[in-house]
Amino acid sequence: MSTCIDAFKNLYVEERQTEIYIAPCCLSKTTKLESNLDFVKNSELASIRESWTNQKFPHACQNCNQSEKDNNTSRRIGSNQWYQDHGFFDNTVELIRLDYWTGDLCNLACAICGPNNSSVWKEELNLSTDQKKVVVNKFWKNLNLSKLKFVHFNGGEPLLSKEHLIFLDSIQNKSEVHLNYNTNGTVLPTEHLLNLWQQFKLVQLEIG
Repeated sequence: MSTCIDAFKNLYVEERQTEIYIAPCCLSKTTKLESNLDFVKNSELASIRESWTNQKFPHACQNCNQSEKDNNTSRRIGSNQWYQDHGFFDNTVELIRLDYWTGDLCNLACAICGPNNSSVWKEELNLSTDQKKVVVNKFWKNLNLSKLKFVHFNGGEPLLSKEHLIFLDSIQNKSEVHLNYNTNGTVLPTEHLLNLWQQFKLVQLEIG
């Protein structure tokens, strides 16, 4: 075991009923944000980085720990390979990648999902009116995106998210950024989104 560069260069954020939760990636255990979102100085993220610096699996990263014990390729291994391939394999703290949870707006209620990530599941389960509110994730407005190179979108159904269009439009170095989507494949991109995609380095859709 060496380290996980995601802890130094990647961020995942969720908004749940007006509360913000953060993690070094979308597979990590999230922690409630108690103050302003600061990728460099946040104490929880700093603690995770310290664990990796000391060659220890952080508690938040047990998904990868177990995956590797089972001799499977973990998120850590895959991410580290990306950083090596793109010349970012070091422990400098800078925001290079984002796991962007677009919110829970979705048009399906898939068996592998649930009400936390699908507004349709909320309707199917007949949750209370307050619990049925659709979540929109706007966390990125508080971040420095100037060095961004890769964004992974999940949801919900990302292609239904109007907020993510505003996010894409705000990125200054579009031609240097690779976009990756988890999508259910039932929502066609709008003309606006297609025009935005043309400005980016690469757009990748993973349907499932």
